[in-house]
Amino acid sequence: QAVGSLLFLSNKTRPDITYAVNFASRYLDKPSQNCVNLVKRIIKYIKGSVQSGILYTKRVEPQLDAVCDADYANDKNTRRSTSGFIIFFNGGPITWSSRKQEIVTLSTTEAEYVAAAHCVRELVYLKMFIQELVGKSVKATLFVDNQGALKLIDSGAVNNRTKHIDVRYRFILEKVKEHNITLKYCPTAEQLADILTKP
Repeated sequence: QAVGSLLFLSNKTRPDITYAVNFASRYLDKPSQNCVNLVKRIIKYIKGSVQSGILYTKRVEPQLDAVCDADYANDKNTRRSTSGFIIFFNGGPITWSSRKQEIVTLSTTEAEYVAAAHCVRELVYLKMFIQELVGKSVKATLFVDNQGALKLIDSGAVNNRTKHIDVRYRFILEKVKEHNITLKYCPTAEQLADILTKP
């Protein structure tokens, strides 16, 4: 019940607890004392940060900014990576995600590429939704902290090192070529989505 309540909170207003809550929810079928302690720690953290909130600023030109990140093979049992992203509208987060990837990736670049593809799907949806609401297109920029993933997206090259990557993740290439999404490099030290990929 506690994890269910925390999931609701993390999905609606608290991106800062998303990774921890998702991690705790992986062990709901057989919770150990460590899991119980983790849930208690999250609740104590929330109690100490009740005054924190999300701030939106008014802008002349509304825009979407997204940050995405991935750890590499951090799950010790499955060796799957965790993807995380946050999408901001006018400076405040409006959606975020932290989840294990569906596939085992073979490199950090590949894990970041898959994370970027997850983020772009949501970014394209939000861009269309906002356009429907306000009647005009908004700019969308995705910040990635992995140079290899940026080069892979820019080139779109299918070669011996990338031909195994599932077609569904190549969706990002199409959106960049259509100029629907702008890609930019973000230094790792400034990567806000990092909190969604590791403790």
